[in-house]
Amino acid sequence: MTNHQPRGGHAPEDLRVALKACIEDRNPGPWYEALGDNDLLQFSSPTMQCRWDRMSIEDRGLWLTGKLWNCTDQMPSAYRDEDLGFTYATAARALRKELR
Repeated sequence: MTNHQPRGGHAPEDLRVALKACIEDRNPGPWYEALGDNDLLQFSSPTMQCRWDRMSIEDRGLWLTGKLWNCTDQMPSAYRDEDLGFTYATAARALRKELR
C-alpha cells in the first residue's frame, strides 16, 4: 500500500476496496463503521499500520476519504447513485460530508 496522497488518477486497489466495503455495509450506523474491521486494510509499513490501529473509526474515515479525494477511477455500476456519483473522488467527497 502506498502512503502518499494521490494527485488524481488511479488510487491503490486496497483503498478502493475499503471504500466499497463501507458503501456495502450501509447499516443504520455511520458509513465508516466498516473501518472498525482491522483486517479491512493492512499496511506494509509498520509505522503506518501502528498509526491506523490507533485511529478511531471516524479518523479512519477521514483518512480514507482524503486518500481518495482526487481519485478519478470509476466506481463499479453497483456502487453508483445520485448521492455518491460515478468516481471514487465524488463518493469520497459525499461521504466526507457525513463526517462533519
